[in-house]
Amino acid sequence: MMKLNTILLIALLAVLPTSIAAAQDGLPKAMVLDNIPAGAVEIGEAMRTAKTGDSIVLRGRITDSSDVFVPNRAIFRLADESAVPLCCLSDIGKPVSGGSSCGVPVRMRATIQFLDNRGRIIRTGLNGKHRLGIAKEVFVVGTVQQADNESVLIVNAKQLHVPEGNIPFGFMLNEEPENAQHVIDAKKSSRPGDKIAVRGRVGGSVTPFVENRAVFTIVGRGPHACSDHEDDHCKTPWDYCCTPRDDLRAHSATIQIVDESGAPLRTGIKGRHGIKELSDLTITGTVISSEGGSLIIRASGIYVNEV
Repeated sequence: MMKLNTILLIALLAVLPTSIAAAQDGLPKAMVLDNIPAGAVEIGEAMRTAKTGDSIVLRGRITDSSDVFVPNRAIFRLADESAVPLCCLSDIGKPVSGGSSCGVPVRMRATIQFLDNRGRIIRTGLNGKHRLGIAKEVFVVGTVQQADNESVLIVNAKQLHVPEGNIPFGFMLNEEPENAQHVIDAKKSSRPGDKIAVRGRVGGSVTPFVENRAVFTIVGRGPHACSDHEDDHCKTPWDYCCTPRDDLRAHSATIQIVDESGAPLRTGIKGRHGIKELSDLTITGTVISSEGGSLIIRASGIYVNEV
């Protein structure tokens, strides 16, 4: 009997450290991404198109509700931020009890769950882990476990990314702003402090996105990207290498998304709503600088144009 008890105790001790570590540390490091994964789709789109077994990259928000996180289990719910009622935005992030009075429709929600190597839900709560929390923007890479294109979307997640710099709710616009200017026209008429809207394509250099910062450049109408020429096979057409440098500078603007202190957010913008090199964007914001032929805009919203 003594020998049997010893064996059982050894077996128990072998299991306990793993369970304790999971409860304290959240997900394994391999499941947490440092950067935004490419090809993310919004929950509303995924709900319409996803099929069971599909690989998927999903972007959503954790909204204000008491049942978003499942205690002691690696399960939480994401919402399509476009479905969050405007009346709720001022209350997002405040403690709630008994659920939220402003709900997101079921057809715009997804359930995210992380499984261990045996296919079981990992036994750890995720609220407050890996920067997760109310109002946070979340990217998930995984496989669709269940989808009916109407009210159910369950994803078995393999990886997670929560940006360090949180893009504000509603920053990605659902409707194109009116009276957007061409960049070159905005440079002629705008002054620091002006509220404007400009339209352009992401580009102007080989690396138009600043890594891990919400800063990028756009090029307005006028110059042609190399890909606009059928016989051009440039590998980086967004650098506009076919355009004289002076012309390119005249049609270029720098876009920043900043925090409350005025510093650029510590997150890249590439990947949100499919934004990438040569994406056609309409940007609203405030002019920071228009001196010396430059145009720097502190963005308040971005609309991705269909082309």
